[in-house]
Amino acid sequence: MKKSIAQIAEEFSLPVDCVLYHAKWALRAQNITKKSFLNENEYTDIKNELLGAGKRRKELYFLIEKALETRVFANGKYGKKGTLTEHRENILALRYGYKCKPHPFKDIAQMYGRSAQRVVQVDHSTITMLKHPKIKRELQEQFDFKSYVPKLNFGPESIALINFYNKHKEESDV
Repeated sequence: MKKSIAQIAEEFSLPVDCVLYHAKWALRAQNITKKSFLNENEYTDIKNELLGAGKRRKELYFLIEKALETRVFANGKYGKKGTLTEHRENILALRYGYKCKPHPFKDIAQMYGRSAQRVVQVDHSTITMLKHPKIKRELQEQFDFKSYVPKLNFGPESIALINFYNKHKEESDV
């Protein structure tokens, strides 16, 4: 069975560029194009890579959204109360489009009078905090992770990957 990247994208209901990007990553081959044909092992590798990417995005958006909904940093449970926690929440909300459109780091930096690099650092450290096993477990216990559908305002590629993960995860669970 040989399939092209375009055929795989159509089969998985994903954008061709998304499948191509993950195919290049999974197969460690930058010379792959939309018309490249792949064998069964390569097809399986790409499918697994896409499932992994969908799972990672679903977990990330779940943690960000639920942390913002519950104001997990504002209650002082995971650090000192204060403006730092509010800045973290605001940066996450602006960056990932929580109740607004997503903003690039540069725009957020201008709003706060900081460098874009500093905003990236705050974003990264906040996400690292959210991925802490204790916080992650508490949020997943408090909310139903399996049936989670993102409400964040992000790109169609991410939505497609999460839907792909949800669909194929259900098939493999049956």
